[in-house]
Amino acid sequence: ARTAKRTAARDVLRDRVVDAAIAIADAEGLAAVSLRAVAAKVGAPVMSLYRHVASKDELFRLMTDAALGEGELPESPPKGWRARVELAVRAEWRVFRRHPWLSRLVNLTRPQPLPHAARYADWMFGALESMGASAPARMRMHVLLHAFVQGLAVNVEAEAEAAGETGLSEDEFMRDQMRAFEALGYGGEVIVGNPA
Repeated sequence: ARTAKRTAARDVLRDRVVDAAIAIADAEGLAAVSLRAVAAKVGAPVMSLYRHVASKDELFRLMTDAALGEGELPESPPKGWRARVELAVRAEWRVFRRHPWLSRLVNLTRPQPLPHAARYADWMFGALESMGASAPARMRMHVLLHAFVQGLAVNVEAEAEAAGETGLSEDEFMRDQMRAFEALGYGGEVIVGNPA
Protein backbone atom coordinates (compact mmCIF):
# COMPACT_ATOMS: atom_id res chain seq x y z
CA ALA A 1 0.00 0.00 0.00
CA ARG A 2 2.85 2.33 0.85
CA THR A 3 4.54 1.68 -2.50
CA ALA A 4 1.26 2.33 -4.34
CA LYS A 5 0.85 5.69 -2.55
CA ARG A 6 4.43 6.65 -3.38
CA THR A 7 3.90 5.70 -7.05
CA ALA A 8 0.65 7.69 -7.18
CA ALA A 9 2.36 10.73 -5.64
CA ARG A 10 5.23 10.42 -8.15
CA ASP A 11 2.71 10.25 -11.01
CA VAL A 12 0.95 13.39 -9.76
CA LEU A 13 4.26 15.24 -9.59
CA ARG A 14 5.23 14.01 -13.06
CA ASP A 15 1.87 15.23 -14.38
CA ARG A 16 2.58 18.66 -12.83
CA VAL A 17 5.95 18.74 -14.58
CA VAL A 18 4.36 17.80 -17.92
CA ASP A 19 1.53 20.31 -17.49
CA ALA A 20 4.05 23.05 -16.69
CA ALA A 21 6.11 22.18 -19.77
CA ILE A 22 2.99 22.27 -21.96
CA ALA A 23 2.01 25.65 -20.52
CA ILE A 24 5.47 27.03 -21.30
CA ALA A 25 5.39 25.63 -24.86
CA ASP A 26 1.88 27.01 -25.42
CA ALA A 27 2.86 30.48 -24.21
CA GLU A 28 6.42 30.81 -25.49
CA GLY A 29 7.03 28.05 -28.01
CA LEU A 30 8.89 24.76 -27.83
CA ALA A 31 12.31 26.43 -27.74
CA ALA A 32 11.44 27.94 -24.33
CA VAL A 33 10.93 24.51 -22.74
CA SER A 34 13.88 23.55 -20.60
CA LEU A 35 14.12 21.59 -17.39
CA ARG A 36 15.25 24.81 -15.70
CA ALA A 37 12.15 26.71 -16.94
CA VAL A 38 9.86 23.85 -15.92
CA ALA A 39 11.49 23.66 -12.48
CA ALA A 40 10.94 27.39 -12.00
CA LYS A 41 7.28 27.05 -13.01
CA VAL A 42 6.58 24.20 -10.57
CA GLY A 43 8.75 25.75 -7.85
CA ALA A 44 11.18 22.86 -7.54
CA PRO A 45 14.94 22.44 -7.84
CA VAL A 46 16.05 21.49 -11.36
CA MET A 47 17.74 18.27 -10.25
CA SER A 48 14.55 17.08 -8.54
CA LEU A 49 12.83 16.88 -11.94
CA TYR A 50 15.07 13.99 -12.93
CA ARG A 51 13.12 11.80 -10.50
CA HIS A 52 10.08 12.36 -12.74
CA VAL A 53 11.56 12.69 -16.23
CA ALA A 54 14.90 11.23 -17.27
CA SER A 55 15.66 13.75 -20.02
CA LYS A 56 14.31 16.55 -22.13
CA ASP A 57 13.49 13.98 -24.84
CA GLU A 58 11.36 12.05 -22.36
CA LEU A 59 9.67 15.28 -21.32
CA PHE A 60 8.84 16.01 -24.97
CA ARG A 61 7.46 12.48 -25.36
CA LEU A 62 5.27 12.90 -22.27
CA MET A 63 4.11 16.34 -23.46
CA THR A 64 3.20 14.88 -26.86
CA ASP A 65 1.19 12.05 -25.36
CA ALA A 66 -0.59 14.36 -22.90
CA ALA A 67 -1.51 16.81 -25.67
CA LEU A 68 -2.73 14.04 -27.97
CA GLY A 69 -4.85 12.77 -25.08
CA GLU A 70 -6.86 15.99 -25.23
CA GLY A 71 -8.43 14.93 -28.53
CA GLU A 72 -11.96 13.96 -27.56
CA LEU A 73 -13.06 10.71 -29.18
CA PRO A 74 -16.32 9.39 -27.76
CA GLU A 75 -16.66 5.85 -26.45
CA SER A 76 -19.51 5.22 -28.89
CA PRO A 77 -18.52 6.29 -32.41
CA PRO A 78 -21.05 7.90 -34.74
CA LYS A 79 -22.59 5.79 -37.47
CA GLY A 80 -20.77 5.60 -40.78
CA TRP A 81 -17.09 5.67 -41.63
CA ARG A 82 -17.16 9.23 -42.95
CA ALA A 83 -18.64 10.66 -39.75
CA ARG A 84 -16.06 8.77 -37.67
CA VAL A 85 -13.15 9.96 -39.82
CA GLU A 86 -14.40 13.55 -39.79
CA LEU A 87 -14.81 13.53 -36.02
CA ALA A 88 -11.27 12.18 -35.53
CA VAL A 89 -9.66 14.60 -37.98
CA ARG A 90 -11.43 17.56 -36.38
CA ALA A 91 -10.37 16.41 -32.90
CA GLU A 92 -6.75 16.13 -34.05
CA TRP A 93 -6.93 19.57 -35.68
CA ARG A 94 -8.25 21.13 -32.46
CA VAL A 95 -5.33 19.62 -30.52
CA PHE A 96 -2.77 20.94 -33.02
CA ARG A 97 -4.44 24.38 -32.92
CA ARG A 98 -4.39 24.40 -29.13
CA HIS A 99 -0.72 23.33 -29.06
CA PRO A 100 1.07 24.71 -32.16
CA TRP A 101 4.41 23.25 -31.01
CA LEU A 102 3.00 19.72 -31.21
CA SER A 103 3.39 19.49 -34.98
CA ARG A 104 7.18 19.57 -34.52
CA LEU A 105 7.19 16.66 -32.08
CA VAL A 106 4.92 14.20 -33.91
CA ASN A 107 7.02 12.27 -36.39
CA LEU A 108 5.49 10.15 -39.16
CA THR A 109 8.69 8.38 -40.17
CA ARG A 110 9.86 7.66 -36.62
CA PRO A 111 6.69 7.34 -34.58
CA GLN A 112 6.88 7.00 -30.81
CA PRO A 113 4.86 4.31 -29.04
CA LEU A 114 2.47 6.66 -27.26
CA PRO A 115 -0.80 5.45 -25.70
CA HIS A 116 -2.92 8.37 -26.94
CA ALA A 117 -1.45 8.23 -30.45
CA ALA A 118 -2.23 4.50 -30.57
CA ARG A 119 -5.80 5.15 -29.39
CA TYR A 120 -6.28 7.71 -32.16
CA ALA A 121 -4.79 5.35 -34.78
CA ASP A 122 -7.06 2.52 -33.61
CA TRP A 123 -10.07 4.83 -33.95
CA MET A 124 -9.07 5.76 -37.51
CA PHE A 125 -8.33 2.16 -38.48
CA GLY A 126 -11.75 1.12 -37.18
CA ALA A 127 -13.46 3.90 -39.11
CA LEU A 128 -11.64 3.05 -42.32
CA GLU A 129 -12.20 -0.67 -41.86
CA SER A 130 -15.94 -0.06 -41.77
CA MET A 131 -15.69 1.29 -45.34
CA GLY A 132 -14.20 -2.03 -46.45
CA ALA A 133 -10.62 -0.86 -47.01
CA SER A 134 -7.78 -3.41 -46.77
CA ALA A 135 -5.22 -3.11 -43.95
CA PRO A 136 -2.54 -1.54 -46.22
CA ALA A 137 -5.10 0.89 -47.65
CA ARG A 138 -6.26 1.84 -44.13
CA MET A 139 -2.67 2.55 -43.13
CA ARG A 140 -2.08 4.71 -46.21
CA MET A 141 -5.31 6.67 -45.65
CA HIS A 142 -4.53 7.16 -41.97
CA VAL A 143 -1.03 8.45 -42.76
CA LEU A 144 -2.40 10.70 -45.51
CA LEU A 145 -5.07 12.26 -43.29
CA HIS A 146 -2.67 12.69 -40.36
CA ALA A 147 0.01 14.20 -42.62
CA PHE A 148 -2.53 16.66 -44.02
CA VAL A 149 -3.62 17.83 -40.56
CA GLN A 150 -0.06 17.97 -39.24
CA GLY A 151 1.10 19.82 -42.36
CA LEU A 152 -1.53 22.49 -41.80
CA ALA A 153 -0.57 22.64 -38.13
CA VAL A 154 3.06 23.40 -38.95
CA ASN A 155 1.79 26.59 -40.54
CA VAL A 156 -0.20 27.46 -37.41
CA GLU A 157 3.05 27.46 -35.43
CA ALA A 158 4.78 29.56 -38.09
CA GLU A 159 1.87 32.01 -38.10
CA ALA A 160 1.99 32.35 -34.32
CA GLU A 161 5.73 33.09 -34.50
CA ALA A 162 5.22 35.61 -37.33
CA ALA A 163 2.45 37.38 -35.44
CA GLY A 164 4.67 37.59 -32.39
CA GLU A 165 7.60 38.96 -34.39
CA THR A 166 5.65 41.49 -36.52
CA GLY A 167 2.82 42.39 -34.19
CA LEU A 168 0.41 41.89 -37.11
CA SER A 169 -2.44 39.42 -37.12
CA GLU A 170 -2.92 37.19 -40.16
CA ASP A 171 -5.73 39.48 -41.40
CA GLU A 172 -3.64 42.64 -40.93
CA PHE A 173 -0.69 41.08 -42.75
CA MET A 174 -2.86 40.04 -45.71
CA ARG A 175 -4.43 43.49 -45.94
CA ASP A 176 -0.93 45.04 -45.99
CA GLN A 177 0.06 42.69 -48.82
CA MET A 178 -2.92 43.56 -51.03
CA ARG A 179 -1.03 46.20 -53.05
CA ALA A 180 1.77 43.72 -53.75
CA PHE A 181 -0.77 41.17 -54.98
CA GLU A 182 -2.40 43.80 -57.18
CA ALA A 183 1.03 44.80 -58.57
CA LEU A 184 1.49 41.18 -59.66
CA GLY A 185 -1.71 41.49 -61.65
CA TYR A 186 -3.80 39.54 -59.20
CA GLY A 187 -7.21 41.15 -59.38
CA GLY A 188 -9.12 38.68 -57.28
CA GLU A 189 -10.23 39.03 -53.74
CA VAL A 190 -7.76 37.98 -51.04
CA ILE A 191 -9.69 36.14 -48.39
CA VAL A 192 -8.67 37.10 -44.92
CA GLY A 193 -9.63 35.34 -41.77
CA ASN A 194 -9.27 31.82 -40.58
CA PRO A 195 -11.57 29.44 -42.47
CA ALA A 196 -11.67 27.00 -39.53
